[in-house]
Amino acid sequence: MKQIMKMAELPNKCMMFGYGSLMSADGLRGRGMKHAYTNEELFAVHAKGLKRSMSAEWRKDPRPPFRYYSVHPDPNSKVFGTLFNIHFREDLIALLANEYASPVINDDRPMYEVWDISDCFPSGFDSSGPTFTLMSKELKDNPEFYAPGYVKYVYARLPDRWKEEFLLTGGKKP
Repeated sequence: MKQIMKMAELPNKCMMFGYGSLMSADGLRGRGMKHAYTNEELFAVHAKGLKRSMSAEWRKDPRPPFRYYSVHPDPNSKVFGTLFNIHFREDLIALLANEYASPVINDDRPMYEVWDISDCFPSGFDSSGPTFTLMSKELKDNPEFYAPGYVKYVYARLPDRWKEEFLLTGGKKP
């Protein structure tokens, strides 16, 4: 795994690993991307070496923080999620801006960092470029801070066949 620190490191094409709201086409809509995704373009996978948590924190003082799903490195864990192709660099930048992720967001407190997690998938995994995901530092779980309606939103948009594996790898049920 390697953190992407500079805009120049963002490629023209890549794959993205989604583990929360980015696991469905509905969750990808409205993020400023040109490409309109369908659920058929999302591929169910496990990313080894990652653990899911509710650690991505959006803070805007003086309100309490809102928390969303994140992942962080854990060599003994795996996370069920989806992979999807990013077809244009502009779409990648739009997605990262929408998710308030560095290096697109130049802030001392971005919500996420972009990481190359290509090594979290089996060797021989066919990809048209690097595979990225969004990470934040792990925080102690606190349901009081979960963004209102977020857990329900994510869970409701998952196909039924994915729900059990999502829950087994750290997902929450509303």
